[in-house]
Amino acid sequence: MTDFKFKVPQRYDAATAQEGVFFEVVDEYDTSWGEFKCIYSDEDERRIKLASDRLKVKYAKEIRTGKVSTKVLQFEMFLEALLVDWRGVKDDKGKEIPFTKEAARAYFEIPEVAKFVLPHLYDYISDVRNFKLVDKDEVTGNS
Repeated sequence: MTDFKFKVPQRYDAATAQEGVFFEVVDEYDTSWGEFKCIYSDEDERRIKLASDRLKVKYAKEIRTGKVSTKVLQFEMFLEALLVDWRGVKDDKGKEIPFTKEAARAYFEIPEVAKFVLPHLYDYISDVRNFKLVDKDEVTGNS
């Protein structure tokens, strides 16, 4: 009776979305602010659900009293679950800084970085097209 077998298209590659993709943020003068490996911002993704639950507990009082903004929670989610690596982020002497959660927090709390880099990354990680399925025939060169 309800034994239908539908072919449902996949909007993105789940493995790529969970592993993450490197996005380079470049300004108007072709200066790289770094490459950031981020996962797809999918609220149904287990890692994001768990992080969301942790943040709700951590900020329970602030959420209840309205003393925490959506922007702060979005930033915490980004650091907690969406950003997984980086490359090309350098110190003031030009030496690359290894990725750690502490270093990421320090970098993204710099006002210029928060104002310029974060909005670009939020756009990239919320766009399903950045985590697209690769056509197997296209990869192997078959037509």
